[in-house]
Amino acid sequence: MLCEKCHSRPACVHIRAYGPDGQSQDHNLCLQCAMTSMTDQADLSRFLQILEENAKDGGAKLPISMEELKRLADMARRNEPEKRCPECGRTLSQLLKSQSLGCLKCLEAFREDIRGFLREPLAAQRRHKAASTGLLHPTEPSYDQARLTELREDLARAVQAEQYEKAAMLQEQIHALGQDIAATLQPSEDTAFQTYKQLCDEFRNRPRADYAVNDAELPVWAPTHLTSPTIRLASIVRYNRNLKDYPLPPYQGATLTDATDVADRLLKILQQDPLFADATVIQPGQCREAEQQQLVSRRYVAPSFLNRPYPVYLLHSANRRIIARINGEDHLQVELWSEPGEAYRSVQLLLQFDARLRRQVTLATDAEFGVLTRKLPSLGSGMVIGELLHLPAMALESRQDTVANACHELHLFFKSFYSQNFPQSAGLYFIRTEFAMGETLNRRCRMVARGAATLERHELAARSARHDVPDLRLFLLDRLGRAAGTIKGARFVEPEEARYLLSMLWLGAEMGVFPEVNWGLLFRDYARLPVHPTEDKQDRHSQQLASITARMLRHDFGHEEDLE
Repeated sequence: MLCEKCHSRPACVHIRAYGPDGQSQDHNLCLQCAMTSMTDQADLSRFLQILEENAKDGGAKLPISMEELKRLADMARRNEPEKRCPECGRTLSQLLKSQSLGCLKCLEAFREDIRGFLREPLAAQRRHKAASTGLLHPTEPSYDQARLTELREDLARAVQAEQYEKAAMLQEQIHALGQDIAATLQPSEDTAFQTYKQLCDEFRNRPRADYAVNDAELPVWAPTHLTSPTIRLASIVRYNRNLKDYPLPPYQGATLTDATDVADRLLKILQQDPLFADATVIQPGQCREAEQQQLVSRRYVAPSFLNRPYPVYLLHSANRRIIARINGEDHLQVELWSEPGEAYRSVQLLLQFDARLRRQVTLATDAEFGVLTRKLPSLGSGMVIGELLHLPAMALESRQDTVANACHELHLFFKSFYSQNFPQSAGLYFIRTEFAMGETLNRRCRMVARGAATLERHELAARSARHDVPDLRLFLLDRLGRAAGTIKGARFVEPEEARYLLSMLWLGAEMGVFPEVNWGLLFRDYARLPVHPTEDKQDRHSQQLASITARMLRHDFGHEEDLE
């Protein structure tokens, strides 16, 4: 459960307030908001004393230090006005709620608060450099290390035996081999480029499963290979960068020239890079409304990306595994989608892309926080690593909050991939690293992979229980039967409900309750559903959309042939 005030940190303080009429009102706050919300000085002092005693007695670990708590208490006692950025006017509560900078000046205005938000040791943050965030396991050397050791041992024996002619010959061999090693460890620029190009080609040419539908109609997360059950769908690595000396999007108070200059420079660089050799370039603002909706439904862009008053670009590879956005959340965002558990391959490729990018532009960085991005969790390496999973059985048990809290303890973030407004989730969940600082990229890849593997085991256990335990099996069959009946007979289905129905159809097919479904149609229908439908359910457009959605489901899975 998140704090009801800042909506960013976990709620760990429960406050029950009583009004003059005796009516009680409950509040669930994080420690920071609880401290700053207390107006009674006695209550504030007592609360701080309890926390200090808890810390001394080895109680539950606090999410922030006692020093930070005392600073918040002092601020509450003095009733200080809320901090505000002098450049863009963003307040501290707005910063924490949105988890994003309004401008680069926010970094200086809220530096202390950002440190507390990131919850990483200050000394470790100061040692953090953007170039040191990509520490991965080194690749195996291409030279024969055993041969080099053998030659050195032979040289030592030859010198000891006073065989100087043989020793001189061995010395020449060692010297020649040393030069070969140096050349291998420090390849020429041409060799490095060819290696990078080969990696890009492999990533761009990875085939998808044959779903017997137009590949362009599938969502970006459609699994490359189908197994039964398909729970872990894909790994994703998001890479965010901003150019130095330019305002951050959405360029508040800046000229159109700044946004245009950023877009033109980055587009030229990407079009010349092997990673985007076959990329399609789209200007979403110039697309028709139906095309824009398809871009949003297939998770290529967010709705806020569509109609901006400055140039924005979307690039995607032919296999839809590589996506780039220019002038979106940051100046540049690149997403790589790969097989589950293979995020490290995407990271390695992006590190090489980053090195090439740095030779052509100067990126915005900070000595303490590393790479500067608009979103606070991305500060540091500028890379967010995650996996997408289908967890319908766990969703039926309403265990989302429990899972989210468990993930938070492991510094992982867990949320629904689609809206959670519908009582039952669409079954798709996204697990990612909570912050982009403090751990090497290699370790974060392993953290996400282990977290996803654990969730997969829990999902399989939940399915097994619903198969073996009679009462749970009856409940499951009831839900699956209701979903099948709705698909066949409903005349109005909201998009969020449609995703839930598709998830139940997916689960039923994998558990053998339903016959084999057409996976291409199932994934295509996910992509066809709008992500942000009209809020007013009585709106005429909303009703038309619900009618079209119902007909689509009946046609694809309810054996209704006529869509007209």
